[in-house]
Amino acid sequence: IPTGGGGGIIQIVRAQSTTGNQTPGSSDETSYTDVTPTCTITPTSTSSKILIVGSVGCIQKSNNHTAIALTRTSTIIRKWFYYCQTSYSPLHFGGWHLDSPSTTSATTYKYSISSQGTQGDFMWNYLGPSTTEPLRQAEMYLIEVSG
Repeated sequence: IPTGGGGGIIQIVRAQSTTGNQTPGSSDETSYTDVTPTCTITPTSTSSKILIVGSVGCIQKSNNHTAIALTRTSTIIRKWFYYCQTSYSPLHFGGWHLDSPSTTSATTYKYSISSQGTQGDFMWNYLGPSTTEPLRQAEMYLIEVSG
């Protein structure tokens, strides 16, 4: 960005995963299980901000609480909570978060899931009725913007 040129996008990094039907590792709502994809970006300036954009289809059933956590390196920086009291219900996760990592070192972001209820009743990157669906994928975009 030229001096006095205002802000803008510096770089975009994308990760995707076709690993489907990922479920929480326990029915303890305070225990999170990492899911794919993870994505790494190396900011060009300590003043840059990173816009994290997720996109994934999920399904949940009769869970008192379902949670999705966004982690930078090993620190949870954002959580989203959902509630489902009925039979299976679709959930499209499209969470956005603007982060200020204040570093020029490689920085990794990932999602983790949690559920209070039966483990298989929440599925990250739900594949649908057929496990051969070719276009099902979880995505994460990291967009570095000037600070």
